[in-house]
Amino acid sequence: MATPAAQPTEDERRALWSEYMIDGARYDDLADVREALAQGADCNARDGEGRSALHMAAANGFVEVARCLLAAGANTELSNGQGSTALHWACVGGHAELVRVLLQHGANPSALNKLERTPVDEGLDKPELLQLFQELDAEAHTSSAQSGTADDQLEGGDASGGEDGEVEARTERAVDDLSADLQKGTAL
Repeated sequence: MATPAAQPTEDERRALWSEYMIDGARYDDLADVREALAQGADCNARDGEGRSALHMAAANGFVEVARCLLAAGANTELSNGQGSTALHWACVGGHAELVRVLLQHGANPSALNKLERTPVDEGLDKPELLQLFQELDAEAHTSSAQSGTADDQLEGGDASGGEDGEVEARTERAVDDLSADLQKGTAL
């Protein structure tokens, strides 16, 4: 007589649903992602390489899957084994709409990966992102002028310097340089 298979523990069950969710995000299967979340998948679970479902959606430009994950509480600052966030991956792929969604949900455009590159660095060779960065820069400057706040405060920079302030300043300089090049018609 065969011994019945042991039922998975709650942790094992959640891990299986989390894996299912990551695969659903990888292949733009919103129904699978929703089902996995409903079954208790951890929206911030990672695969063996440190990639989350949000990384998968971002890499492939799957905006609706990303919105679903963000609504479930996905963390925009999770990094994979190379230190890249979902925003890095969206920028690498040139997915402007997804970049905008991630930024609206608090993704850090100045986060450094292990290659010391920011998401903005990753997107500088993508015309659709250059336009988005220019628009966001203009919006930031307009908002700053209307509210009377300093650019440092608006951009979240550390006015006292430090590593975060240096990265944010570098990112802002890159966007400003890019804006100037676009206006002159000399951008990539």
